Amino acid sequence: MSTKQLCSFFYTAVCRGEYKCNICNAVRKQAPKTGYSNLMSHLSSVHPTHAEEYAEFQRRSLSSLEVFGFVDQDTSNMYDWLRWIVERHLPLIEVENKLTQQLVKMRPTSAATLKAYM
Repeated sequence: MSTKQLCSFFYTAVCRGEYKCNICNAVRKQAPKTGYSNLMSHLSSVHPTHAEEYAEFQRRSLSSLEVFGFVDQDTSNMYDWLRWIVERHLPLIEVENKLTQQLVKMRPTSAATLKAYM
């Protein structure tokens, strides 16, 4: 895991150069384009188990939509189709292929519907 990933997970940008720790709500300053040393220092000294917490979160394998709580079935279905297409570098029309529709567990959709969600 990179320091950028850790900081994106454990901090929320408050304003330019200031970030709020998502664990303790402390606001830390970090000058632009200077790396993440100040933010990582806070995690290491105040939250020594941060790496384990991040690893546990990753192990739970929540999709990025599930992280935000309830997501309706239609949105989840479109997200799954988009992920299927993008991660496999397939053309959008692939969602209309009968074999693809038989092999995947998502509800069938069309390329036009997929484009509408993009």
